[in-house]
Amino acid sequence: MSNDRVSETTRLDGAVERPRPMGSLLPSIEPKLEPPLCPDRPAVGALDCFDRTPASDHGETARRGLPAPGDLDFGPVAWAPEAALAFREGWAPSTQWRVRLKDRVPAEWFELSNSYGAEVTARVLVPLFSLLCLAPYVYTWLGPASLGLLIPAVGTALYKLQFVLHDCSHNSLFRSREWNDRVFAFCGWLAGAHPEVYRHIHMRHHRLNGASIDPQYSDYLADAPVSRGQYIWFVISPLIGGRLLGYMQRELGGLFGGVGRRSQGTAARAAASEAGPRVGLDWVACVVAAQFGIATLATGLWRHPLLALVYPMGAVLIALFLSRVRTIAEHHQPFETKTEDFARSHLPSRLDQFFLYDANFNYHLEHHIFPHLPSNRLGDVNRRLGAEFHDADTLHGSMFGTVFRFLAQLP
Repeated sequence: MSNDRVSETTRLDGAVERPRPMGSLLPSIEPKLEPPLCPDRPAVGALDCFDRTPASDHGETARRGLPAPGDLDFGPVAWAPEAALAFREGWAPSTQWRVRLKDRVPAEWFELSNSYGAEVTARVLVPLFSLLCLAPYVYTWLGPASLGLLIPAVGTALYKLQFVLHDCSHNSLFRSREWNDRVFAFCGWLAGAHPEVYRHIHMRHHRLNGASIDPQYSDYLADAPVSRGQYIWFVISPLIGGRLLGYMQRELGGLFGGVGRRSQGTAARAAASEAGPRVGLDWVACVVAAQFGIATLATGLWRHPLLALVYPMGAVLIALFLSRVRTIAEHHQPFETKTEDFARSHLPSRLDQFFLYDANFNYHLEHHIFPHLPSNRLGDVNRRLGAEFHDADTLHGSMFGTVFRFLAQLP
C-alpha cells in the first residue's frame, strides 16, 4: 500500500482528504456530492440537512421558530457538508475566519422587527401597484409610446420584489415564520416564485457559492476570462430576452423537482439532480389569478389591452437585466483570481439603491457571512467588523462602478 493511500482521511460527511499537493496551501479535499437522502424527508437531500448554526445561536433559532439542528428544512440553518469543511477547517481561505466573527455579533442584533418588515414590504409594493394603477392614465396621455416608459418603470419596481422574497426565505423579515411565509406567498404569486422552490435554489447558492454547481453560477460570469465584447453582451443580453431561457430552466426545473445546472460534468449533474420540492395546482391557480388581476389593473379594466404586456415584459427584460447587473457586482471576481465562496459588498449609493437593491442588500458579503441576520443589521456588521474581513476586492463604492471596472480591465 502506498504512502498516499495510508495518509488519506475519510471524513464523517464522506469527503476524502489527501495530503497537501505541491505548491498548494490547502489540503486536497474531494467532497462527496451525492450523500444519502435524509430518511425522514425523501424530497430533501443530505446537502439540505447539515446544520451550520453555532451553539450560541441555537436559542435564538428556537425563539424565532426556525428549524433547530437536525430538523430537515430549507431554512437558513441548512448547509452542505463540503461547505462546512471550508467553514471549520479553512479549506476556502475566504471562510476560515467566520467562526470567530459569529461570536462577536451581539445577540440583540438577531432580534427581528415587524415594523422593519412592514416598511420594506410597503416600500416595494406601494410603488409597484401605484405604477400599475397609473398605467391606463399614462396610456391615455401618450398612447402606445407609453410602453417605452411604463415597461422600464414597472420592471424596476417588480425587480424589487425579490428583496422581500429573499428576506422572507431566510425567515428574517418578520418576527414569526408564519408572517414570513404569508408575505412570501403573496409576493410569490406576483413574481411567480414558489416558496420552497425559491428556498431550495437560494440555499444551494449559499452553500455552493463559487462552485460550478451553484444554481446562480452562470449569472455572475464565473467562467472568466472573456473578451470585452463578450462581457458587454453578457451584461446587456437580458434587455432583449437573453436571460429568459436560462432563468426558466432553473426556476421551472425547480418547479418540477430538478434544480441547478446540468452541463458541468458527472459530479455536477449528480448534485444538480438532487430532488427539489414540487408544487401543487393550487399554487399554480393562485399565480394565474394574480397575473390576471395585475393585467386587469394595468389595462384599466381591459380598456387598453396593449398594457397587458407591461408587467410580463418588465419582468423578462428589465427585472432580469437589473438582477444580472447586481449579481455580477456581488459575485464576479477579478479575472486573475478565483476564490471559493466569494461575495462583494458595496457602500450605500442612492443610484444603486434606486435601481439595484433594497433592504441593505448592498452589504452582500456580510449577508453571506451571517445569512440569518436581519438585513437591517447588516450595516452594523459592516461598521463594527468590516475592517477585519474586507479588502480592496470585497468592498467597492458602487455596483454600477464595479461592473464598469471589470469592463475597463478587459483588452
